[in-house]
Amino acid sequence: MPNLDTDTLAALIERRHRCLVQLCELGELQAAAIGRDDMSELLAVLDQKQRRWRQWREIEDLLGPFRGQAPESRAWRDPQKRETSRRLQEDCEKLLEQIARLEEKCDADLRARRTELAGVLREMHSAALVRAAYSAPAPIVGGQLDLTSQT
Repeated sequence: MPNLDTDTLAALIERRHRCLVQLCELGELQAAAIGRDDMSELLAVLDQKQRRWRQWREIEDLLGPFRGQAPESRAWRDPQKRETSRRLQEDCEKLLEQIARLEEKCDADLRARRTELAGVLREMHSAALVRAAYSAPAPIVGGQLDLTSQT
């Protein structure tokens, strides 16, 4: 059976909180990169976010056994640590909500940008078709032209 002591729980909650704070900061960077149309920066931020999400998943897995415990049954050596962990846990829930809102905003912004670019591409394609139609040599209709005159 895993060690379910409160010191371990407190440390995991602190790690989870730090990870979520970093994910929130990365979400802000992601939104800024989208706003600037900086796709290189966006990809770099997404790479960092992916690593943080893996870290968060590992922490969640370690917290799993504690979820089966009744919180009031835990014996905390330090009441202050218990209160700090409770506040951090509440903050974690708020951070998750904030991260979800940021993700939705980034998704909507990217979709809007994609739609805008699709319109620009359609206009460019139409302009290219018109340009090609006017610059194409005029077709020769009929056979030959008889330039001899008979008066």
